[in-house]
Amino acid sequence: SEQLALLVGLTSQLGGSEQERLEDLAQRLGLLEAAVAACSRRSWWERLHGVRTLLLLGAFERIPLSLVKDDHALVRAEAVRRWTNSPQEGIPHLLRLLDDPSPVGRFAVQDALLRM
Repeated sequence: SEQLALLVGLTSQLGGSEQERLEDLAQRLGLLEAAVAACSRRSWWERLHGVRTLLLLGAFERIPLSLVKDDHALVRAEAVRRWTNSPQEGIPHLLRLLDDPSPVGRFAVQDALLRM
């Protein structure tokens, strides 16, 4: 958790190739694999932690697509953020998710569309 906290602190200050280097460092430390593994765990809070970790590290593409249809609304809400940096890919997916039964899920989809 200390490694992740350090990387997250640096991530918010960097961009471009520096961001890619941090992602590479997170990969070498095993943080990305741990987060991806957490995304497939049984408990919703572990899946949520995995998604949030991947988002914080800028590894949007590693968030499993299946999580946008997760049973838990908070996991779905975080998972849709994977598309905020890739509008061409994300808009068709997000439009299909606008009918989320949870207000949290619907808000997350609308927010992602607005951020694009």
